[in-house]
Amino acid sequence: LEGVLHVAGPARLSRHELGRLVLGESGFEERVRGATRGEYDLAGTRPEDVCLDASRARGLLRCALRSPVEALVGSA
Repeated sequence: LEGVLHVAGPARLSRHELGRLVLGESGFEERVRGATRGEYDLAGTRPEDVCLDASRARGLLRCALRSPVEALVGSA
């Protein structure tokens, strides 16, 4: 195979949502809050949608890609 192969779960999540899920497993999700780049005066522009497109991986792999919730519960 050649090219980029994003291996990501089936759910679209923001970095904030993913952080809350991961920290939620330890009871710390309340410590994460969403913020904009403007609140911290960060230079440079970024695209609004940075989700990975895992459709190629789903088509090539013979296993199902688990959602973050399934992966976190499965690792406990």
